[in-house]
Amino acid sequence: CTEGTDYPGINDSATIANATTVTLTANASSTSVTINNGGTLTTDGNSRILNLVPAAAGTAFTVGATATFTPGNSTLKVTSDAAVTVISGSTTVNNLQLVPTITAARTYTLNTGTTTINGNFDINPTRASAALMTVNLGATTTVASTATTTITRTTLATALLDATTTNYPFTTGHLDIKTGATFRARASTVTLNGSDAGGILITRTGTFTRDTSTVVMNPDVAVTLTSGTFTGTSAFFNLSLTPTLSSNRTYTFGSGAVLVNGDLNIN
Repeated sequence: CTEGTDYPGINDSATIANATTVTLTANASSTSVTINNGGTLTTDGNSRILNLVPAAAGTAFTVGATATFTPGNSTLKVTSDAAVTVISGSTTVNNLQLVPTITAARTYTLNTGTTTINGNFDINPTRASAALMTVNLGATTTVASTATTTITRTTLATALLDATTTNYPFTTGHLDIKTGATFRARASTVTLNGSDAGGILITRTGTFTRDTSTVVMNPDVAVTLTSGTFTGTSAFFNLSLTPTLSSNRTYTFGSGAVLVNGDLNIN
């Protein structure tokens, strides 16, 4: 079989029609994938990578209201050097990687419907000189309690994950904001619920911009809450430690200083 002739290739878009089931049995690349109402995209259970490269103003992955996507162990990877929407429609994915090499500042809109990410969520643009990649939340987004959201950069690019002025809620097991990266919380609620005992909920060597957000930490395990300093412009605004516990638990702040400019709620 020949890519682009017998099945879609990097320069083709793929549409899965009503009453049609497609199973991903190898890594694949396309400009975009659309699953129409009644269509199904599934995987063979292996760690398949679906790499999507939509053109400017395009959408990488569209899931109809009655369509089915079964992600299995797959990774949805978007590498467009353009302003694009990553996901249209409400769906669940496994790993999500936004990892383009950019030639100028770019903005991705993450989603237009509620999105659940069962695996890790990675933002990592590459550029040899300075340019900002912004990823705007477009709906409620939940990353699994066993998984990590990592915002980072390669070489001189910078990265921003922004809750936007709509203040979309964001939940993740762990949040790692690396050098050259920013998480802007706005007035949203950010929930950190890492379920692995001994894990670190939020790690900061980059920038945490609190605005008037509320950060909720509520895992039912013993965890380290912070790594790095959270003072000055990276201090918390409201911080709530509000788990529902099944047994005695210990929460530990890391060795770096922590400042809460608003309310500290332990309940």
